[in-house]
Amino acid sequence: MSTLSETVRTVMAAYNNGNPEPLISTFHDDVQYTIVELDRTYRGLKEVSALARKGAGQTRFHLQEVTSHGPLIAFTYDHHNPLAGMSYHGPGLAVQKYDDGRLLAQWAYRA
Repeated sequence: MSTLSETVRTVMAAYNNGNPEPLISTFHDDVQYTIVELDRTYRGLKEVSALARKGAGQTRFHLQEVTSHGPLIAFTYDHHNPLAGMSYHGPGLAVQKYDDGRLLAQWAYRA
């Protein structure tokens, strides 16, 4: 059984290599993904999965520090996102909340 930290590192490595399915398999049906600086929240399995599929292999998260406590995980990363309307290159911080091992919410912060 892997820890949340191990799971995050594993699914993000696959995502960076163009495979979003391991990441999507962690999503809760009611998942929400918020990019704080853009004031944009994606809601629900269909919408968040579509975003993950669109960015896989193009948007890259090079994880730095990863820490977890109970159902919460936080990680810092260097981020490269060339997608139109979301373009960004620089450091970031993500905070995630899990429910029974499934990703329920993520808040992404950009420097």
